[in-house]
Amino acid sequence: MARVFYTFFDALNSGDVDLAMSVVADDAEICFQTCKNTPESIHQMLQIMLNNSYRHEVVISRIEGDTIYFQHIVYYSKALLLRGEDIMVIQDGKIKKLRGL
Repeated sequence: MARVFYTFFDALNSGDVDLAMSVVADDAEICFQTCKNTPESIHQMLQIMLNNSYRHEVVISRIEGDTIYFQHIVYYSKALLLRGEDIMVIQDGKIKKLRGL
């Protein structure tokens, strides 16, 4: 599970939306500032984040079943944008849900 988690965020931080999408389920729901639930809308949201130079720092707090709880800090052009605890649900080796708590 941690491999999927780190693949997703490492891909975002390196600017590779396609690699990030490779670990996202087709029926996933990803919520950052808004929630998206189709591959096309998720891809578009991630691309916008990359175009705006978002950077993610993540630290896993705990894993319970198929859910990873983690501390998430988002920077926008080196300025702190958001800080909080989020969850990522992984099923069948893909991200099913990602959202804040």
